[in-house]
Amino acid sequence: REGPFVEAGPAKGQSLFWEAYGCSRRSVTCDLATPDGRELLFALCREADFLFESFEPTVRRRLGLDWPALRAVNPKLIHVSITAFGSDGPKAGWEETDLTLWAAGGALFPNTKEPDRAPFRMSLPQAWLHAAADAAGAALIAHFARLMTGEGQHVDISAQQSVAQATLGRVLSAPVGDAAFERWNPAAPPGQQRADRSGSGAAKIGR
Repeated sequence: REGPFVEAGPAKGQSLFWEAYGCSRRSVTCDLATPDGRELLFALCREADFLFESFEPTVRRRLGLDWPALRAVNPKLIHVSITAFGSDGPKAGWEETDLTLWAAGGALFPNTKEPDRAPFRMSLPQAWLHAAADAAGAALIAHFARLMTGEGQHVDISAQQSVAQATLGRVLSAPVGDAAFERWNPAAPPGQQRADRSGSGAAKIGR
């Protein structure tokens, strides 16, 4: 149901979005609100290497699909959760859109913003794509760990953190021991532009 759609020919009306992101997939429908649906998912998980899901954390727990339940079904399973703000923490239950994820990740507060206009959203929603790419890489790291230990694990991917790393990697300076963080603000009036340095690793915009 997601556009754009093929406009002519035998495939007219078919979703190009689905063709791009659903290519080569096989589909099974599980109604996870029912016991039969959950049992079908557990049966698939017993034989699976990876499970990727993007449930809101409280929904995942309500359905009984959190990591302890899945680990009991298959201790070697790599369970990857892709969430807006992580599976726990103060924002775990917050609603989100692509725009708010980019804002929370810092990318809408760049040096080049227009001082008298609201921030623009991305032309194509990308926050979840960055999170999905991180999820794929993290799942492979967990797989290599499983080859050594024989154990699966839960991988928790925050889309907010993914977009921060994708566009503003310098914000990670403090956690790795480099606390100096400089940033220019060309949006400030002429003669009032300066770079602020923060010993805590947090950015300050001078004006």
